[in-house]
Amino acid sequence: MQENKAPYNPVHKFFKKLKKTKKKINELINPFGLELNVRKTRAVSSHQRQTITNIIVNEKPNVDRKYIRRIRAILHQWAMDGINTTAARHFNKSPVNLDCSIRRMFIYRITGMISWVKQVKGSDDPVYLKLYKKF
Repeated sequence: MQENKAPYNPVHKFFKKLKKTKKKINELINPFGLELNVRKTRAVSSHQRQTITNIIVNEKPNVDRKYIRRIRAILHQWAMDGINTTAARHFNKSPVNLDCSIRRMFIYRITGMISWVKQVKGSDDPVYLKLYKKF
């Protein structure tokens, strides 16, 4: 009589590999007094979005599209309405009470956002170059 074998289950195989990988990582980092924080550790397949500190890292470092669209929207609003109105909306202030320091802070913030895109994607990336030209 034949023994009933469970059908092949790729999910079971995945979790078995994951358990081995976590064990190896712990073996590598334990001598340094470190350990994995299981609450912050998650496994993601290669077909899902893999993010680390808001940077997408599937094939190459990348920035979330929503972040790029937000920068574009702010720059468009700035071009249409001017810096006073845009800075006021950005910081939830009244355009009447806007002083020079708020406008300067707004410019620094936009500069920082665009610089972060440059840092992640590279200075020769077309997305960064387009944002930089608009700025």
